[in-house]
Amino acid sequence: MSGSKFETFDLSEKARRIIEWRYARRKALRHEYLKESLKPINHTLIKDGALDRYTSVRLLMEYHAKVTARGVGLYILGFFTTIVTIVAVFKKLKKREEHLYRTGQVSYADRTAKFV
Repeated sequence: MSGSKFETFDLSEKARRIIEWRYARRKALRHEYLKESLKPINHTLIKDGALDRYTSVRLLMEYHAKVTARGVGLYILGFFTTIVTIVAVFKKLKKREEHLYRTGQVSYADRTAKFV
């Protein structure tokens, strides 16, 4: 037996290294957290670097992605263009179907919507 903590036979070498790296990283972070939280001298909140990075990225995104009149106008224009296009297509299809019915090219028995 190799004595490894991760004795799995169906893992590739790369996957095994990734799992071992994650385990080592988690162990190091746990050790650092316990060291900070159990320090008898300083009783302050523990600073989380990942949370700081996340909040700074969020602030940067909000700064670069401001809501402007041009952006809102393009959004509204795209919304109404889509609706107008859909309505135009359905009206054209309905007009074509009505024309076929009124000229007698489709018999009453073959119609999809009919009165019983």
